[in-house]
Amino acid sequence: QNNDGNSSAPAPGASERVDAIVKSLPRIREIAAGMQEIILANLVMIGEVPAPTGGEGRRVETILQRLSACGLQNCSTDEKGNGYGILFGEQSTRNILISAHADTFVSDVVDQTVEIGQDRVVGPFVGDNCLALAAMVSLPTLFEKLQVRPKSNLVFMAAARSLGRGNLEGLRYFLANSALPIHAGLCLEGVQLGRLNYSCLGMFRGEIECRLPEDYKWAQFGSTGAIIPMNDVISRINKIPLPRRPLTSIVMGSIEGGITYHNIARQVTLRFEVRCEESELLKQIRQQIENITADVAAQSGVKVKLDIFA
Repeated sequence: QNNDGNSSAPAPGASERVDAIVKSLPRIREIAAGMQEIILANLVMIGEVPAPTGGEGRRVETILQRLSACGLQNCSTDEKGNGYGILFGEQSTRNILISAHADTFVSDVVDQTVEIGQDRVVGPFVGDNCLALAAMVSLPTLFEKLQVRPKSNLVFMAAARSLGRGNLEGLRYFLANSALPIHAGLCLEGVQLGRLNYSCLGMFRGEIECRLPEDYKWAQFGSTGAIIPMNDVISRINKIPLPRRPLTSIVMGSIEGGITYHNIARQVTLRFEVRCEESELLKQIRQQIENITADVAAQSGVKVKLDIFA
């Protein structure tokens, strides 16, 4: 329907174009299946280069080399470390971004060997997000084999500083500062390759730190340390009512603190993420978490610091 509530007819020729695409799918699948070795080679090449958040430079450079070898133009990096190249289409007025995040969650993995078996691929961060990066840098070769030239310009980008405290910083910077206006986009995720998600959730991430003050009587019998107040924070957050519609969730991602059995923990850190389809509800949940941390700090005498990055 159009904005007046009246039914609108499909664009001329739309049905014929859809039929043509459906008829071409078997050939596309056959040619794509024949690219397995290329994709796996790209997967190993990319996956074995360490890329902790903020230290993705070597991996981004590897990706740029692959894109350049495929004939993409303007292969370069920006101030945030994003790497991108352009496959120019028949109509240069429209730009579509194809992006995958280049970084991985941790930086202390020593061995990043990717092993290819008969029916499986094993290695750190293969699904998140090396496979998506491998698929992205293989797409220009697939277009070439299909003898397809897109109408729009395709901007292939390995996004830096996406995870954790990076908080999509690379992608945000690119969209805000790119000289090319982006009209549409696809974000590739290795774990969900083959599935198309056409809507997204709003979210914010944060860290809550419970730390004993300098004058805390930690040696006194019965002292609870930082773990008990953090447990109180988690219990209260879990009691925040979440509706089934709009879809809403609070993910407790990680918690760490303490050093041994017999010493009370002087510091505990919780990392979490809140996801929701409605921005106003996100604001309400954020306010509730702020109230919870302030209340626990007042009641326990422990310093409770809330750091939200949205």
